[in-house]
Amino acid sequence: MCIASHFRSGEELSFQVKMAVEKRLAYSIVQFLRDQTHCGALNSDEQESLEVAIQCLETTFKISSSDCHLAVPQPLTEIFLNSLLKNDNITIPETSPSQKTSSEQSN
Repeated sequence: MCIASHFRSGEELSFQVKMAVEKRLAYSIVQFLRDQTHCGALNSDEQESLEVAIQCLETTFKISSSDCHLAVPQPLTEIFLNSLLKNDNITIPETSPSQKTSSEQSN
């Protein structure tokens, strides 16, 4: 979905601003994907798939890891989590009594 579609007609963004926002978003997504490749939880095929995705995004949006001016103050995962929490779209699962008991026994 294009960023501009989120704005009503009276709030249209100039083309340059729209492109700047989209580049910053793409840069944040690439940073997220890079972080995932370094977490150690992926097998080699999954890592390779993420590398291909990163290359595709960098080519499409004409960005690179050296474009530090595109970085935002918060990582994308924090922005996403804060949005979910703000809009009450996330619930923290309650621990069932059996889970509490087994957790206490392992301590």
